[in-house]
Amino acid sequence: MRSPKLILLAVVCALAAACTVERPIYVVSPETNTYRTKANAGLVGGGSSAATKAATAKANEYCAQEGKRAVISNVRVHEIMPRSISEVTFQCTAAGS
Repeated sequence: MRSPKLILLAVVCALAAACTVERPIYVVSPETNTYRTKANAGLVGGGSSAATKAATAKANEYCAQEGKRAVISNVRVHEIMPRSISEVTFQCTAAGS
């Protein structure tokens, strides 16, 4: 019979590898209106592509609140098994530009 602690550990690890988590947006440079956000996702939850999609969506939502659109200037992906972390740097620009 398996230990209940071992089973609980396996369940927690599986859940941690499955979900996508967004992080807050912070200012990189107020002079250039540059921001950065991160998201992470497990392999089961889509990995680096899901993390990048979530971080980009967060950037778009942030700029849309100001009536602007996000222009992504950099995407960095960190693979830390079993999770992927995507860091998106962006600027908010006028919607028509």
